Amino acid sequence: MQIDFVRSVTLDTWTEDQLALMKIGGNEKCIQYFEEQGVTKDITVKEKYNSDAAKHYKIILASATKGESPPPALVQKKKKDSSVTMTMTTTRSR
Repeated sequence: MQIDFVRSVTLDTWTEDQLALMKIGGNEKCIQYFEEQGVTKDITVKEKYNSDAAKHYKIILASATKGESPPPALVQKKKKDSSVTMTMTTTRSR
């Protein structure tokens, strides 16, 4: 069983960290990020928010709220069975 919480802008209190995440992220940016990462609308909500792209987006938001550099980009890798997996890669400058 999973319980989800929805917060009201007017009825609930928000921490400074939660407000910062909402200001930096938000629905439109999240949707745009998923589209850029190839996360399609035909998957379940559970699949979408448990995807590598969703985990990466959370890391991006967390680093932005702390004033840190964003993490390395995700790279799509095709598997033999034609499914796609995403991994973070790092680049090193010389």
